[in-house]
Amino acid sequence: MTCISAVSPDDVSCSPLQLHLSYVDLSDCERLSDAGVQLMAASCRRLRGLYVRRCPLLTDRGLSTVSASCPSLSALSVAECAQVTDAAIAQLAVHLGETLEHVSVAHCPLVGDLALACLADRCGRLRYVNARGCRAVTDRGVASLAAGRHPPRALDVGLCPAVGDASLRALARGAARLRRLSVRGCTAVTDGGVLELATRCTRLRQLNVEDCARISARALTAVGDRCRDCLIQHTCSNF
Repeated sequence: MTCISAVSPDDVSCSPLQLHLSYVDLSDCERLSDAGVQLMAASCRRLRGLYVRRCPLLTDRGLSTVSASCPSLSALSVAECAQVTDAAIAQLAVHLGETLEHVSVAHCPLVGDLALACLADRCGRLRYVNARGCRAVTDRGVASLAAGRHPPRALDVGLCPAVGDASLRALARGAARLRRLSVRGCTAVTDGGVLELATRCTRLRQLNVEDCARISARALTAVGDRCRDCLIQHTCSNF
């Protein structure tokens, strides 16, 4: 079900057929409120994937129903939902720690290190975390993920200005099975962090270091040598 299929974003009344929905995408429903999400979650208890990107009215209150009503949820995106906070993500981690695998909080200004720490502490099947553009995310949050129950295989912390080499070192120590990483636009990242990552995370298959001015061709060459199947996305003119 998508936003287009709803007569009104708040009228997400589920028919018997919809009770068996596995994936619901209500992204870009500008009028979708907490009441609509609560009704949908209460009626679609077998839900495995929920995508509510760019829904400006959605708050923690709506997500609390998702935590309680959808015990099989494995994928969630609340990207660009400006009113969602750390508290909602923490509650999801507590209730869905054994099912959540893919979480996107990209460009959520009120989500930061506390949310990442809760995901790391509670989620035993975590595979993908997208915190791109979350300015409240720092090295501390990334370190929590790296030391968590199940460090993600894919992580996007691009455009997080407080993410630097300490994050890459933490991932190198605790997330040796990392496959994809984006630190695009993280200007605090330097050759030192990239070199340590390349030394230990040799299974890396995709690395995005675009707009990281302090990364040189030397570090990117090391990634290419040690992670032979890695696609490197960069803006280094002499590499």
